[in-house]
Amino acid sequence: MANKTKGSTLEDKVLNMQNCSEALKTKLKEFDHLYNVAWPLVHLETAQHYLDLKGENKAATGGSEWKKYLHPKFQQRKFFPTLWNNDEITNWGNNK
Repeated sequence: MANKTKGSTLEDKVLNMQNCSEALKTKLKEFDHLYNVAWPLVHLETAQHYLDLKGENKAATGGSEWKKYLHPKFQQRKFFPTLWNNDEITNWGNNK
């Protein structure tokens, strides 16, 4: 399946556009950030709130450190990785 979609992703389409505007790139980066950083942080904070309710620190299934590993800076999901510079990738998920 991966080989079948290689070269035809949305990112590939954007990269192959003759005159891709900076405005479009900015909107794509904004969408990428909202979907892959901002929303997961809200989800993580909500989960922490309810699972830590009443001072109880609930362990994840399997005993993993879910509070750490579910954070976007460890997940590093990006729809448009080529639009981000090295500094932005290094600081991925460090700010809302």
